[in-house]
Amino acid sequence: METSLRYSGDHPDRLAWLKQLVAMSRDSEALEVRAKEFLSAVENPGPKPTWQIESETRREKSQRRHAKNLASWKLFWRELNNDPGAAFSDDRVDNTSWNLWRTMEKDTQDHSFSGWNPGFIERAFDKDMVDRFRGALAAAWRKDRPTLQSERPVDQRNSYLMRWRTGLAGLYAESESATWASKLTAEEADLACRYALLDLNRLPPWLDALARVHPAVVEAMIGKELLDELEDVDAKHSMLLQDISHASPAVITLFLVRIRSWLKDLLAKGDASILEADKVGRATKLLLDHGDGQDTAYMWAKGRSKLQGTPAPLETQFWLPILARLDPAICVEEMERLASSILPAQHSQVVGWFSSLFGHESDLDLSKFEASPELLLRLVRLANRHIRLEDDLNHDGVYSPGHRDHAQRVRSVLGNSLLGITGPGAWDIKMQFAEDPEVSHYRDRIRAIALEKLAEDWDAVVLSEAEVVRLEREHDFSPISRVEMAALLDTRLADIEDLLLQDASPRELWATISIERLLRRSLAAEFQKMARGAYLVNQEAVTGDEKESDIRLASTAAHLEAVIELKIGEKGYTFSDLRSALHLQLVGKYMSPEHRRVGCLLISIRTDRSWKDPDTGNRMEFEEVVALLDAEAKALTASLGYGAFVAVRGLDLRPRGKT
Repeated sequence: METSLRYSGDHPDRLAWLKQLVAMSRDSEALEVRAKEFLSAVENPGPKPTWQIESETRREKSQRRHAKNLASWKLFWRELNNDPGAAFSDDRVDNTSWNLWRTMEKDTQDHSFSGWNPGFIERAFDKDMVDRFRGALAAAWRKDRPTLQSERPVDQRNSYLMRWRTGLAGLYAESESATWASKLTAEEADLACRYALLDLNRLPPWLDALARVHPAVVEAMIGKELLDELEDVDAKHSMLLQDISHASPAVITLFLVRIRSWLKDLLAKGDASILEADKVGRATKLLLDHGDGQDTAYMWAKGRSKLQGTPAPLETQFWLPILARLDPAICVEEMERLASSILPAQHSQVVGWFSSLFGHESDLDLSKFEASPELLLRLVRLANRHIRLEDDLNHDGVYSPGHRDHAQRVRSVLGNSLLGITGPGAWDIKMQFAEDPEVSHYRDRIRAIALEKLAEDWDAVVLSEAEVVRLEREHDFSPISRVEMAALLDTRLADIEDLLLQDASPRELWATISIERLLRRSLAAEFQKMARGAYLVNQEAVTGDEKESDIRLASTAAHLEAVIELKIGEKGYTFSDLRSALHLQLVGKYMSPEHRRVGCLLISIRTDRSWKDPDTGNRMEFEEVVALLDAEAKALTASLGYGAFVAVRGLDLRPRGKT
């Protein structure tokens, strides 16, 4: 009923549909009442709510304004298209440029937000009109002189004249020429800098070219405005500093001298309250990212001195991320010292440190801590000690995460990083971590993950210089783990399949072979040709229980082997025989040693034949047999340990036109 009522508005005759629902629901009083109430509401609608009336009024105004603008544009287009010479005459060029710019700016296909959209003009007119308009705008920006923010009255600093945006579009148009900046005089470059400061939330891309040709002019004009914003004690944020931080390194370098001087003077005053200003943190990051070694040394020494004794909370929050970036060991040392006098609590200072250092707003590179497992262990222990599980926040429904939520996530991230480290000493570090009382509730999981990572570490590919040279020369190397041996066997089997499709294919020759040992010799010869020194090929090697396996590939770099058991399909093997060969012969005998847990059952066929499914009695084609046995092989792999590989492949020697 509710679904029918909800979508009744889509019905062409809504009232008739609702009346039919009322009639159909008479056997249920509740449904009939609901349907009648809905029908009554549709037949006797109440007054429209205020919001709906206001929305319709706004929509009507918008439609009228759009129609008026469209009519105006059509008239302007005809005048411009019929007589462009008159439209761009000296007495009308300014008005034409203004109208065309306002129209061009409204094009929704322009995503550059530069105000210059030559694609729109070319679509509406032609390329000649683009050149005319470019010339008009180039002249327009030279006729005006925008004021800087510092030159305007205080109550007008966040506003500017719209005609200045036309001049900014002119600069974007002129900068399409690769040599435009070299043609500007110093006065024109100074004027261009004034326009550059009008761009929204960025410095224009063409400022790079201007900075290369007129660096002194750009630094003097924009640098003076930057210093005015930085020295404004009432402003915690500098929009120009933010725009500079997103500019190219060439532009940023021009202003480093002013930023460095201002920041050092500010930090020398020793007032901790200044550190919470956004512009202080942004200036510090710019200096560390783009400054020289002296800047790094200065910030390191300043941070160490500020954290001595008992620093103010603001100083700790400001300087710890800087030390974490410059010297992770010193950062952890200072965190441990300062945290020793702080009792663990749900919202302690230490919780705030971890949230700001490694939280979602942090850009700190955690790999600097991961490079030293001992250092990472100390950091994880500190996190577990102060971000206790019993203090965790558990939210129901939608919520806004705070410092505690971020710190809880950081604790997990750091713990996972510790468990993910590899290399010498990683096992000992993880075992030390497992002994901590703070992780007693998941100690077994830590040990299990450590054991798994240790196995992966042992199986990792580590090549010597000679092996790297051979890899580059021959595109192959000797396997030293099960995973690598499995990859090698799988690749060589694919190479055999590809060989059968080549012009020099031995398909017809192999199809004449009906004796398994002869086909085995031919296959072994091909495997030997593909070896490239990565393995040795053995035929009919005897296993520990005196059983012979057909072909073995033995690694030349480690005590590892892959075994291939060959079966010719025309030898009368049933499906059950092939399944037994997979389970009992290949996996149960040949692959039982630890160093030989990689193997394949290779079944050849040279004529059309089928098998009978022992369970259903249905007929099975060759491809079905291989697919079913390969699925069983994948299940067997799980019982052979990490890196094991069992596969079933088909060697189809039938003529290609019949397969």
